[in-house]
Amino acid sequence: MQACHKARAFTLIELLVVVAIIAILAAIAVPNFLEAQTRAKVSRIKAEMRGHATALEAYRVDNNRYPMPDDVQGGSLTSSDTPRTFFETKYPVRITTPIAYLTSLADDFFRNLDETSETYLPYHYATRYYAEQFATEAGTEEFDALHFAHRGNVNKGVQWYFLGHGPDSDHDAGPSGGGAPGLPGHITGDGVMEYDPTNGTVSNGDIAFFGPGTGLAP
Repeated sequence: MQACHKARAFTLIELLVVVAIIAILAAIAVPNFLEAQTRAKVSRIKAEMRGHATALEAYRVDNNRYPMPDDVQGGSLTSSDTPRTFFETKYPVRITTPIAYLTSLADDFFRNLDETSETYLPYHYATRYYAEQFATEAGTEEFDALHFAHRGNVNKGVQWYFLGHGPDSDHDAGPSGGGAPGLPGHITGDGVMEYDPTNGTVSNGDIAFFGPGTGLAP
């Protein structure tokens, strides 16, 4: 006598449950994956900034001064050029030539030249000397106000800074009127902040590096 085997298959309800579970897992995993990409970019930028800081100090040892910043378009500035606001000047390409203190300049991976371009902007950079001598704005008072905005104190020993836009891809310090307490510069404490991933991986805040000796925020 031959045994009768009943065919078994998944019911529609079981299939829908499996699909729902997969969708929930994907909804959890995808944001975490995207955040991991952002965290990796932030870590890379901070590591590159440390390398750039070392190059600046090596340049100073050899030349007894820090390099002039490049202009807002990335062209080399000299003391005879038309002064520019120190807040928009760029990290100098001369740090790579004729002596290669860096083999190449790093780019700010959170800031394209425009919405469709794959070309990234270099870090913003300026020195206290440039702010004193050539900037058209309030000079060192605004330079100190920028440090105040990012660190909560005025450190007059800071001789240079550079910064990236952070994951939100915009400046979180800039012309806005007012000024830090005791300083008539244009940097205000309202909306100005250092990037901090504890506020959300994609959040307001610039990634700033001040030197010598101050470095990145903790």
